[in-house]
Amino acid sequence: MLRNQEFFARLVPTTVLCVLFLFKIQFVASDNCHIDNPKTTEGRLKKHLLCDDYDKESLPNVNTTVIKITMHIKDYDYDDISGQFAVDTWILMSWKDSNLKWNPSEFDDEKTIVLHSDEIWMPDFTGFHTATSTQFSEACAAVNCEVSYSGKVSCIPPCSYKTTCDRNYRNWPKDRHECALGFGAWIHRADMMYFKDELSAVDYSTLEHKEWKIIETKVENKQYNTSDSEIYSTVAYTFSIQRYSASEMLLVVSPAIILATLNLCVLWLSPECKERIYIVLLSLLSHFMYNESMWWNIPRNGDEAPVVLIFFRNSMLISTAIILETLIMRGLLTSKSTIPQWVSKSVSTLRDNKLGQHMFTNPYIIDDKSDDDTQRITDDSSNVLESQPAIDSLESGSPETTSAKGKSKIWMTTVRVIDYILFLTFVICYVIMFIAWFPSES
Repeated sequence: MLRNQEFFARLVPTTVLCVLFLFKIQFVASDNCHIDNPKTTEGRLKKHLLCDDYDKESLPNVNTTVIKITMHIKDYDYDDISGQFAVDTWILMSWKDSNLKWNPSEFDDEKTIVLHSDEIWMPDFTGFHTATSTQFSEACAAVNCEVSYSGKVSCIPPCSYKTTCDRNYRNWPKDRHECALGFGAWIHRADMMYFKDELSAVDYSTLEHKEWKIIETKVENKQYNTSDSEIYSTVAYTFSIQRYSASEMLLVVSPAIILATLNLCVLWLSPECKERIYIVLLSLLSHFMYNESMWWNIPRNGDEAPVVLIFFRNSMLISTAIILETLIMRGLLTSKSTIPQWVSKSVSTLRDNKLGQHMFTNPYIIDDKSDDDTQRITDDSSNVLESQPAIDSLESGSPETTSAKGKSKIWMTTVRVIDYILFLTFVICYVIMFIAWFPSES
């Protein structure tokens, strides 16, 4: 009960103030009509224009009223979450009102006068494609208008509009969006009221924004037909905005280059080397962690997936392929099975030419031979005590030892060839992925 009393106690004074404010506006708008002989020229002119059967609700002309509009953008912003483009504008509007003409010689050669927009006829100006208010009285502020003796009226009301854009995050963080905003009459047909913008684009050269830039604007004067075959006039504005955020580009490009370099460099390490497994596992884990961080930064709307996500997904698949290839190659190097004849011939052909000798017989950057050699030395030392004939057989180069060494060289060369082919393949893949990631400005 006490809450209701407090609510009504606050509501009643607010209501009274609003009523008084509206009464004051109405009184100010018509105060000149109650004065019989205004002392100033401006007062006499206002009484002449507004008090002699002037109806601000009626169309100002018998024929079509042409309303020329020009948009001047003062500020703008774009919201990633809602996909709305907010724009603050000054809209220059001008038209002819045949009811606001006078003879300057009868009013001390006064050729212009300033009248408030609430006192005169204003066009049925409605915003289309907007996410908020569409009526002129809600989106634009009431202003003073300049009226010429010829009946020309010029107003520059400040307006604020929000429109939902056609979102496209494919090239994030350099994504580009198309935002449309239209103006026209809500009730009056084109034969009564015609809107026209004589410019082909909106001037935005002086505007600056930390994250978004307007890269292109279009202005089109259109007419559309309704289901009742009635024609209405509209002016359509199209804004193309693009994100320019150096920090986001840096946070995305740098990890991509680092992870791609890790995946490529690991192929120059021997599959027997433990560092190769460690590095490629670190690369795969980094891909997972970075994809999770981007989930919170990239807007989760739009029709197309960002290319940056596709890039890191493919790079993660490359890391997985390198892990599987490393495990398979380690198995081949320790295999004692018979080498297929086609593998032996292919490897021999590659080793026999000069290019193959230079490319496939050079050792890896890091080779895990030290542990194997130590183990072999330990095994040989124990074998010396147990079997002297085995040592003599090893020194003399028995057929079994020679065959094992030959198999080992063939498998090592085969693994080196496979690593080299994968390296070239992944280099080409990364080049194509980077080119697809950074498209041209067009």
